[in-house]
Amino acid sequence: MGILKSLFGAGKKDARRESPGARAQPAATGEARLRPGHSLGYDPALIDSLKDDHKDLVHIFQGIDAACRALDFSGCMESLRRFRSRFTDHLIVENTRFYLYVKHAMEASDPASAQLARDFQHEMHQIARVVTSFVDKYSVDEEALKNAAFGEELQGIGRALAERIEREEKALYPLYAPVG
Repeated sequence: MGILKSLFGAGKKDARRESPGARAQPAATGEARLRPGHSLGYDPALIDSLKDDHKDLVHIFQGIDAACRALDFSGCMESLRRFRSRFTDHLIVENTRFYLYVKHAMEASDPASAQLARDFQHEMHQIARVVTSFVDKYSVDEEALKNAAFGEELQGIGRALAERIEREEKALYPLYAPVG
């Protein structure tokens, strides 16, 4: 998991990781973070929240790798399940709060940026299918985790997610800005 560590450090913990209920807390605007469709308004805390999600996902992913390397297969399975839950949560927020806003806000003023957001979203749907399939495949049977294919797939998914996170934070997230 060297690439993930190089991008995000060794996984320093913050208050959000310590509190399992942190995801359901209201955003800075007073709007609940997970109430999709409530508003397409700009939320100045959204990008920092999505970046925190990335750090949390990397931290959990590193835990999967560490547990499996330590032959703690039940811990590995539990980390896989946690990863899927956080990954799904992140995608819901990104789809309902980020992509909808950017696509609508940019459509008239900057169609190229709106298209870039659509392209990123489509790519993320494909990545999500692969990640979900991987987690489903390996989170139900400890024996499957002992197979060399698991380690190879884990490393491949880690590289793909690290690359995606880097691209989102550099090229996509800067599109999120107040309109007007």
